[in-house]
Formats: sequence, structure tokens, C-alpha cells
Amino acid sequence: MRNSRMILFAMTLALASVIGGCEKKEEPAQNGNQAAQGAPAQGQRQEATPAQVEPAAAAPVQAKLPGGDVLPGEPINLGYIFWGAEIPLFWGLGGLQTHVGTIFAEYGLNFKLFPADDTAAQIAKYKSGETPFLRMTFPTINRYLAELCPTPNADLCPEKAFVLTLSAGDHLVCRDKITDIKQLKGATVSIQKAGPHESFLFDILRDVNLKMSDVTIVWANGISNDPKKDDPPNHLRDNAKVDCAFAVSPDMAALTGGLTSKGSGAEGSVKGAHVLVSTADRRKSIPDVYFVSHKFNTTNRDTVTKFAAAYTKSVEQVTALRHDYENKGSEEMRALLAFAMGVNDVWKGGCPSETDTFGLLLDASFVGIAGNVEWDDPANPTGHKYFSDLTNDLAAALGVTTVRVDVPSAKIDWAHSVFNGFASGNVKRTARFNAEAVQADIEKLNQTGAIGENTMLSFVAYFLENQVEFNEGQYGAQFDDVIKLAAKYTRAPIVIRGHTDTTLLVSMILKKGMATGLVKQAGTPGNFSYSIDGKPLDLANAKQVLALVHQPGIDDTRDDPDPSRRAASPSRVAEAATALSRDRANQVRQSLIAYAAKKGAKLDESQITVVGAGASDPFIVKPRSPDEAAKNRRVEFSIVRVSAEAATASDYEL
Repeated sequence: MRNSRMILFAMTLALASVIGGCEKKEEPAQNGNQAAQGAPAQGQRQEATPAQVEPAAAAPVQAKLPGGDVLPGEPINLGYIFWGAEIPLFWGLGGLQTHVGTIFAEYGLNFKLFPADDTAAQIAKYKSGETPFLRMTFPTINRYLAELCPTPNADLCPEKAFVLTLSAGDHLVCRDKITDIKQLKGATVSIQKAGPHESFLFDILRDVNLKMSDVTIVWANGISNDPKKDDPPNHLRDNAKVDCAFAVSPDMAALTGGLTSKGSGAEGSVKGAHVLVSTADRRKSIPDVYFVSHKFNTTNRDTVTKFAAAYTKSVEQVTALRHDYENKGSEEMRALLAFAMGVNDVWKGGCPSETDTFGLLLDASFVGIAGNVEWDDPANPTGHKYFSDLTNDLAAALGVTTVRVDVPSAKIDWAHSVFNGFASGNVKRTARFNAEAVQADIEKLNQTGAIGENTMLSFVAYFLENQVEFNEGQYGAQFDDVIKLAAKYTRAPIVIRGHTDTTLLVSMILKKGMATGLVKQAGTPGNFSYSIDGKPLDLANAKQVLALVHQPGIDDTRDDPDPSRRAASPSRVAEAATALSRDRANQVRQSLIAYAAKKGAKLDESQITVVGAGASDPFIVKPRSPDEAAKNRRVEFSIVRVSAEAATASDYEL
């Protein structure tokens, strides 16, 4: 979720009216010495005194929080945008400027916030010296990098200070005719110009070896709620030529009904519209950062380091408040959300509910100290170097510049004592998925035939008849693709789905069917046709053909006492094919894991699951040659969307 929308915290917090527009909020403040777990430090803060606390479906409660005076002295201007990462920033400052008794005051930081969603305007302030910081998504700097950094270490050269979050709330919504990323070739896509979704689209296309020139782009002025309806969601609603549009979570829900739903065409939704790709699954897509000028970082490194520490402490406190809010309701969190709902005109135009505002926070996956350390690791396949290269590649693809400039880093020392004691510094990488839950989801999708509509992209590898080994010499390219995609789609399992040849099974079904008189054959060898009850039997329709297994007389030997007759049971042959395909998929999985370990690549084994499709989903139902039969013997690698419950919960994204 992006754009501009958030304002003022001070001594008291008033509440917004929901129908006529949000009223201005006063600024709530918290004590800078509050423990990271969210508990107030003894004797260092007043207790909050809620006023008129009442449940309201469409509006936040009113509440008073302890306030404080604004720090004296000249503040440093700091940009903020419409995003969940700003909520801890407001908490840490006590509003739009540092207040006495707040976290930022504790670190001696006097900041004053200004709305920075207008990137060009923010850049102008930066160039004029009004602010030494830039607030945006990492790749957005692509349009300005060559100008700001004409030579290494130029004064205005923007250096990445630290990463705040990775998005879980940005989505590519498409009409029902586009169900796979590869189908974006030739599509018309609406996207905000110079917004955070440019790099998202660029990288999605690269996943399937497509380029920006492979799609027709309809540029939008805004990202959401544009006064002239010049935004991607409205383009999708109003322009039948637009196939896909990027949307933040509230707009995505309005267009489709939800992450795994399809629009009905009613109440502002678009009939058949669905989420093709989401940062909820492809989490390593949109990193939010602060940049700092080389000159300021050189002369004020202590300030930059303390800024990172103050923000981190604010995140940890707000994370604790979030848990309290989820478990028993936190009045401090409700007041914070109420404040965040009235920040600027764009926000007020939508004036979302408390639930919507909390969703904004949940869409922001905080990375913390451990995430920043990992980001800076040169070996990280989706870290600083990756996004620096992507930023330059995107600038070239958009025709912004042909000059390549590596995005510099401020090189914060995350081992500095100022970061001691933070919970997010001790986060360790753990399994991202609950293996049993994922397996249950995938098996259900496989059995119901819904796995295809939940697949974002897929590719195949073929194997020989009776093949049992899947070595890197033959499958190294596919293994490399899986490793690369797994590092981006960190919240979607990669399913290895085994398939077998159908020649034997289909022949048995037809032979048994003709023997019982259920199936009729006509024509000449090489040009036979089949029918059931006078209606054509479509041999290209796997579901129709394989369903005959259960017809009376076709599977009559399943429980025959003669082992050879039992073995000739079509249903037993189908079960054996499913078991064989699952075994092969498991063998591929083990070979993939061994290959990744050999390369030193990080691969979360919980993300790689297998399923045996057997003969249920062939490319060619009744092969007529060995070459056609070979096309059915394959393993399919698919990135599949599963239920949120299948992923393990974590406060910080690694």
C-alpha cells in the first residue's frame, strides 16, 4: 500500500468522523525509554486515559495519550510516505516532529516530517538542501541516480541508509484470461508512473524472460483514489483494453474480493478479476528504504546510525502493541491507528476504518537488524547488489538513462553498541512453511483440479522411461531457476509435481470399455474415433477419459484373487502411476536440495513440496508415438499460492 496519508501526534489524540471526512488528530507521544516489548518503563510515563472508548465498525475510538513539547532547536526535515512502515516512525517521534520523552528524543534526534509521496517534489527538496534524506522504495531511485551521483562520492549521491520493510500489500490484478505470468506477453498493463510498481512489473517479467517492451503500458498519475480516476484500479474498471492493473491491498480487495477470490462484477469489482502476482507471495519485491546523501553521511555518521537505532526500537515497540491489539485490544494501538488515519488529503479521501489502517501495518514486513545485516551480505541473492543491478536495469529499460551507477550504501555498522539488546538483532532464519499444512493444501488443489488456477508460473523438466536419477548435469538449469525464484517468492511454496505416461492406462480403459460395450470404436487404424452412449468421447479430455475407470465393468478385476488379473485393473494401474510420479518428484526434490547445498545457495527445504499427479494431467491423453508419450513423462515446477495458515508466522522478514 502506497501514497501519501498520515499526520500529527502531540499531547492528545482526537478522532475522525467517518462520513464527512477525517478530522485532524493531535499528536500522541510515548516515552522513549519504554521497553522494546512495549511495557512502559516504571515511573517514566503517565498511563493513557482513554476517552469515549466505544467499538465502531467504520471509525477509530477517541483516546488521549501522554504528550510532550516539541524538541527545541532546528529540526532535520525527513520525508514520510503512505505505508505501514511509517506507523512506527510516528510512534517513535510522537507525531510529525520529535517530542520530548519519545524514542527519537532519547537518541538526541530532532526530526520534522514532511509528506514525500510526490517523488519529484521530494527530490527537489533534497537537491535544494532542505533534507539530506530520501524516503522511497529502493528501485525508485533509478530515475534520479545518474543525475544525483555523476561521480562516486558526489555530495548528493544517495546512499542506502537502511531498509525498513518488504511489502506484502502490492498486487498485480488481471482479468480472467490471464492466469500465468507468461501470458503477460502482449498484455496491456496499467501502472503508476515513477511509482513503486515499476520495478515490481519489471522483475516479474524477468521471471519468465520477458521485457518491458513485451507489454503495453498505460501510465497512471496516481496509485489509488486519484481525483480524476487516473489510477490503475480505475483504469481496469473503466477501460476494457486494460488487461491488468497494479493495486494496493484495499483496491485489490475491491477489484477481486480478496487475495484468492475473483471479482463478481458487482459493487466496484471487475468480473473475473483475480490476483496474478502479489508481494504477499513474492515478498522480495519492494524494499522500502531511507537514502541519505553522501555528504551528510560523511559528516554525520553518528546521526544516521542513531536514526536506524531509534527506528528499530520504535518498530519493536509497535510490534509489541500489535500483538496486544490482536490478543486483547490495545488502546495505545487503537489511538495510534486513529492518528494515522488523518494524515493528509489522499488518506482522508479514502478515510479507511481502523481495520483497514491496521491492515496497512500488517502489509509491512519489517526486516529489523537481522534483515539489514542480511541485505548487506554480498552473497544475498536478493540483497543490496541484486536491487542495485535491478535499479540500473530498470532505468535502461524505461529509457531514463544509459549510465549505470551502483547504488552506494551508507554502511551502517550493525554491530555497533547502539544496537545492543534489540530483539530483531537475534532473529534467526527458520522454516517459512508448515510442511503438513502445505502438503494438505497442495494435495487438495491437485485432487480438485484447482492447482492450475493457483499457479503463478511453472516450467517443466522431462525424464526418460524408468529413469531414477536426476543429476545436475541434466537438470542444473532447472535447478538454478528454482533456486533463483525461491529467493524471490519466499512466501509461496514451489511444488514439484510428477507426471507419468498415460499410454498403458488409456489403452486398458478403451479395451475394457469396448469389451463391455460401453465404448464404441469407429474408423480405421490410425484414425479411430470413440463414443459412449452415442456421444463422442474426446480423447483430448483427460478428465472425461480417466473418469471411465470407475464405470461398471471397466475395473472389474480390481479385487480379483488372481494377482495377474488384479494387476490389470485400470484403477490399480492409475494408483501405481500416482505413486511412481510422487517417488520421482521426491527424487527430483532430493537432487535439487543436494545441488543447492553444493553451490552454497540458501534453500528453505520447507518451501519445496512434492505431489504425484500420476496420469491425471497429461499433455497428450492418448499418445500415438514414443515422442508423444515422452511429453507426458515430466516433472513440473510450479509456484503456487496456498493459504496463509500454511506459512509460519514471524515478526521479521529474512
